[in-house]
Amino acid sequence: MDEVAHLIREALKHLEAARAEKGKPSPDYHRLLGQSLAAMRSAWRALLTYHDVPHEASAPLVRLGEQADELASILRLWVDLAPGLEAHFLALASKETLSVADREQALQGYYVARDAVHTTLGELPPALVAAATGADGQATPAEATAAVA
Repeated sequence: MDEVAHLIREALKHLEAARAEKGKPSPDYHRLLGQSLAAMRSAWRALLTYHDVPHEASAPLVRLGEQADELASILRLWVDLAPGLEAHFLALASKETLSVADREQALQGYYVARDAVHTTLGELPPALVAAATGADGQATPAEATAAVA
């Protein structure tokens, strides 16, 4: 369970970094989306690790999502959105000037990741999430993670 707790904290750390980037006057949209995708990856790995599902840490995000979806079909929406977000992340890296649409897609990626992380943590035992986040154990998973979203 130590690895699961570590992955939960990692997911929330990435989500917080993305939220902080989003709040800057001139955000780095590539970094914002990268942190958002990293949060999804860590949350899905936490779910897989909790259920003892073998997976590679470096597996493509979509593959991790597909494995997580087999455990919790509620994740299907976010798994389906992941390929587009990853493609946009790669496209942003090569652009010097971003369009309004590019910036909006990066922001959308943050909100998708936020919801995917919260939903994934909701599929784990509340006591485990509370222990990993330092919550008092009375908060629901969504409440325990809301402060970083």
